Amino acid sequence: MSAVGDEQARTSDQQAPPQDEPSLHLLQIVNTLATSDGGPARNAWDLFDAFPVGIRQGLVWMHGARQDSLAQGWRDGPRSSGVWGRSERHGLRRLFRALAATDVVVIHGYYLWWTTPVAVAAKIMRKRILLTPHGALTAYQQGFSVRKKQVFEATVGWLLRASVDRFVTGSNREKAELRERFPTLDVAMAGVGTPLRTAPIASQTWRRELCLLSVSRIAPKKRLDLAIRAVAALVEQGDSAVLTIAGNGEDGLIASLKQLSQDLGLQDRVMFLGQQDSEQVTNLFRTADIFLAPSDDENFGIASAEAIAAGLPIIASRAVDALDGIEGNFVVKLDSREPAAIAEAAQWLRSCDRAELVRGAFAASRRFGWPIVAERWLELMNAPESRR
Repeated sequence: MSAVGDEQARTSDQQAPPQDEPSLHLLQIVNTLATSDGGPARNAWDLFDAFPVGIRQGLVWMHGARQDSLAQGWRDGPRSSGVWGRSERHGLRRLFRALAATDVVVIHGYYLWWTTPVAVAAKIMRKRILLTPHGALTAYQQGFSVRKKQVFEATVGWLLRASVDRFVTGSNREKAELRERFPTLDVAMAGVGTPLRTAPIASQTWRRELCLLSVSRIAPKKRLDLAIRAVAALVEQGDSAVLTIAGNGEDGLIASLKQLSQDLGLQDRVMFLGQQDSEQVTNLFRTADIFLAPSDDENFGIASAEAIAAGLPIIASRAVDALDGIEGNFVVKLDSREPAAIAEAAQWLRSCDRAELVRGAFAASRRFGWPIVAERWLELMNAPESRR
């Protein structure tokens, strides 16, 4: 899930077309652009919008309808070679035509049925291929669906890696783990961006009741159970606190989290809002006091970056890679994720000057600008291959 700054509008191809022919033709391929997909969909879409004039580009998604996707309402412009889905009319034929016409192919994902055939086809056509695995190859993720991943690696994984010119990661930790596992791969880090704002939107003063916020796809690794138990710890200590959880996910997990809230007597203090659009998420950033991200693993953590861009103080685990290199009193990186430790961090933040925290968070968000990320991608596309 992702929020877009108030002042930012999607203008990508409404600009006047460049006078000269585009110097580079780029095609991105992603599994889905569904608004509920979270990171990979949002990353591909925002990267598409961030590349400068002079790049002719296309974007194709392999699953899902245009309706309820990030591409709903999109109209192709003068520097776009198209945004379409494989299931749309002539989608597959259009994909192979686009592969033939492009210079660089960017594949989003790894353990997917289509990644290997697309990469092999592009390689046969002598195209430059960059693949961003979106955390699929981290040590943490290797602990899930182990048998299926072993079969993938034994059958087509080697062929996929041999076809890709360069792997591109969202964080330095993901880069290091990938190089450790596959020492011969060419791996580089481009990072992930978020739409920036011209000013922070978080409140400059603390609310009477501490408002905690989580915005993400609801999955086991997000550890929302710890966030709920932290509310219980605050209440037990006499603090008035509420937790708002925005996002969709596994029905069984959501049901168990709601049950946990009831068991702890927090049914009136923990609110599940479901999927929220950009405007709704922006309003949540305005009304929250602290953003929580006690995740087991985040190869980036786009919602944490968006929260900082809004000016929100944040409490997060050290597994949230978006916070790598970010320091300041507005961010608490948890050494212990025990609910009592999260509650203590919230109490400490509340003892600080709120306006100072907001200013610090907003200033730190400059590093997440999409133009900076897009420039790194362009450098990687044009850099010579340097396999280790």
